[in-house]
Amino acid sequence: MTPRSLYLRSHGFLRLMVTVCALGIGLAACGSDKPAAESAPPNSIAEASTTPKGTSLTTAQASTLARILLKNHEAGGAEFDGEVKFGTAATFQLKGVVDWKNAVGRIELTTKRSDNVEVPVQTIVWGGSSVFLSAPGLTEALAARGHPGIAFLQRPVSIRTNPLDQVITLIASFSSARAENPLLLRQGDTSFEGAGTLGGRPVQKLRFGRSTYSVADDGIAYQIDTRFVSIDGPIVIGFTDHGPKTVEQVNPTAVLPLAQYVDVYNSLVGSGPAPTTAAAS
Repeated sequence: MTPRSLYLRSHGFLRLMVTVCALGIGLAACGSDKPAAESAPPNSIAEASTTPKGTSLTTAQASTLARILLKNHEAGGAEFDGEVKFGTAATFQLKGVVDWKNAVGRIELTTKRSDNVEVPVQTIVWGGSSVFLSAPGLTEALAARGHPGIAFLQRPVSIRTNPLDQVITLIASFSSARAENPLLLRQGDTSFEGAGTLGGRPVQKLRFGRSTYSVADDGIAYQIDTRFVSIDGPIVIGFTDHGPKTVEQVNPTAVLPLAQYVDVYNSLVGSGPAPTTAAAS
C-alpha cells in the first residue's frame, strides 16, 4: 500500500481497512463497503438518555452511527482540536482545519513533554502523499545553509511508524461519500455508552470497537474518543464549525526534503518522545 492511498477521497478510506484497522482506528477506516440498508430515523438524545450504558445499539442508533462519515462528506470540512497522550512521555495538543472535499488539512501542534523540555509550536500541513513540517526559526536556519526562502520540509506519509501520521489518518479519513451498513454495525462490536452534553450540545455516545463517537441530534459526530494499539494513551479529537473549508497550502517553491535536513529540524524541535520527523527518508 502506498502512502498516497491514505488520502483517497470519498469511500477510498475503505481500502485502508487492512492497514489502518491494525492501528485500531475504528469506524473511520474499518467500516463495511456493502450498501447501506434502509432504517428508522435516529433516536433523539432525550430518548437515549434513559438507556443503560453498554446496551446494544437500537436500529435507529445504528443508522445514526452508519451515517456520520457521510455527514462529514456533505459538510465538506471542519475545524478540530484534540489531545493525544503518549503514555507518560509526551502529549500532543492539536488545533487545525480539515478540508475533506480536497483531502487536505493543517494543524498547529503543541508538544508537552514530561521532562519539561520546551518544544516550539509546529505547523503541519498534509495533502496527497506528503506531510509538510515547519517550526519557528526554520527559514533562518536553512538560509544559513544556503537555502533562503524555505518555509517547510517535506516527508512522505508513514502511518505504520509515525504516531502523528496515524492521528492525521483518523482525521483525514473521517468522511465518506456513502453510508455504512447499519445492520452490519449492529452485528459488530458496538454499544450505546450514555448521553451527555458537549459544548452545550446534547449528544449520545455510540461505540464502535475502540472508538466512541459523541453524536448530536443533527447526526454529526462532534468528538471521537479512541485508542490505537500503537499509542499508549487516549486520543480525543473534537470537531466544530462544519462546512466548506479552505486550507492554506504550502508553496512548492518554498519546500525542501526533510530527509536531507533532519538535523536542522530536530535542532529546532528536538528528537525526544513522539517525534514528528519519524520516517523522514
